[in-house]
Amino acid sequence: MFRGTYHVILGSGLTIAGASFCLHFARLAYFKALGIPSALGLLVVIAGALTVAPAVVVVASRFGLLDPKRMIKVRGWRRIGTATVRWPGPIFVASLLIALVGMLVVPGMKISYNDRFYIPQHLPSNIGYAAAERHFSPSRMNPDILMVEADHDMRNSSDMIILDRIAKNIFRTPGIERIQSITRPLGSPIEHTSIPFQISMQAIPIQENLQFMRDRMADMRKMSDDLGAMVGSMERMYGLLGQLSSTTHRMVGDMNDMKATLDEMRDHLADFDDFARPLRGYLYWEQHCFNIPVCWAARSVFEAIDGVDKFSENMQTLLKDMNNVDALLPQLLAEFPPIIAVAKSMQGTLLTLHSSFSGLVTQMSRMTDTASAMGQAFDSSKADDYFYLPPEAFDNPDFQRGLKLFLSPDGKAARFIITHDADPATPKGIAAVKPELNAAHEAVKGTPLANAKFYLTGTAAVYNDIQTGSKYDLMIVGIAALTLIFVVMVIITRALVASW
Repeated sequence: MFRGTYHVILGSGLTIAGASFCLHFARLAYFKALGIPSALGLLVVIAGALTVAPAVVVVASRFGLLDPKRMIKVRGWRRIGTATVRWPGPIFVASLLIALVGMLVVPGMKISYNDRFYIPQHLPSNIGYAAAERHFSPSRMNPDILMVEADHDMRNSSDMIILDRIAKNIFRTPGIERIQSITRPLGSPIEHTSIPFQISMQAIPIQENLQFMRDRMADMRKMSDDLGAMVGSMERMYGLLGQLSSTTHRMVGDMNDMKATLDEMRDHLADFDDFARPLRGYLYWEQHCFNIPVCWAARSVFEAIDGVDKFSENMQTLLKDMNNVDALLPQLLAEFPPIIAVAKSMQGTLLTLHSSFSGLVTQMSRMTDTASAMGQAFDSSKADDYFYLPPEAFDNPDFQRGLKLFLSPDGKAARFIITHDADPATPKGIAAVKPELNAAHEAVKGTPLANAKFYLTGTAAVYNDIQTGSKYDLMIVGIAALTLIFVVMVIITRALVASW
């Protein structure tokens, strides 16, 4: 018995051990580490099967433990063998149909690379993951991380536009739920970073000044009304001055007549004074004239006659001044019409300015309202178009904290956190890895980051590498195993056709 079966056991064992050893030629450490240990373990099993097993069979046979209890029925197997030899074609087709029935379950097979499903659920790691998944989805718990490495500092406005373009391209890739980067730390673009919103911000000083302009326009309107009131007052004053000029002119004529009458009266009084001079001398000579009423009365008459002479002299001076006034009033009156005309012109100009500025302010208000509405619409829509980060944003303390999280200290490397819309450990999550990298490469074409290097890691990225590597590694291992099996079978059977 041993001589008839040992070569079968040895050949089968060496074939399986050789196939396991071929795992050593795989590129993935996941497979490569199993090659030599598995082959050594199988060699030990083969050695045991060729040494211990025959001894156990011999010992058991001596005690009758392996003797047959009944006759083996081989009639059914002989019929199957005979039918196979007699009708090989139909039997082959029937076998294929049976195999196809078994393959009907293949479409329902769901491949998962999540090793948590294949370890006990009571392990602390599984318990922790289960607790976290009650609050976060598997994609949030296992994101991909993309690193972009450039040859220069990217902490500037132009490179921020490119980094946001990378994030935008990746976000629009099918299978991606969100992406976080320096330009969108919470998954959506930073508030107020759209170009339309920043343009609308330029209208804010204009909007703030519009109210002051409206107030000044109200002042212009009030000034125009005040000018109108002043023009009315000046017109009334012009009329009064005309009356005053006419009255003054008549008064000067009357004063000339009065001056002539006064001069005539003075001359007559002078004639009387010349006749009564001896009497006047007596009155001024008398020492007690003050105590004599008749003397004092006569003396007062003579002093009044002297006052008429002084009054005549003063009247001459007054008449001279009145003549000047009579000459100046017409000149002053002639100046009023031009002043009134200028005031009316100023009033008209102010009204024109008020009307023009009123229309201008209305137009500016409508323009700024449109710009503000556009900026608010873009900002509230969270659209990732027209991104721009002004230079002063880099001085913001909050943004500087974000730079420490998403950019390297020298600014030459940037990090993107990518969240899938499905479990990253499933074929759907893995299928999004290559489009992610392609989208990132497409985003930097023709830009200063065209020569940047991209590195992608994470659950989906690692399993994608395993999937890609296993495809070629299993092909390599399969070819090596078949070759080794063929060699072993040739050695055992010593027949090339039989080994094939």
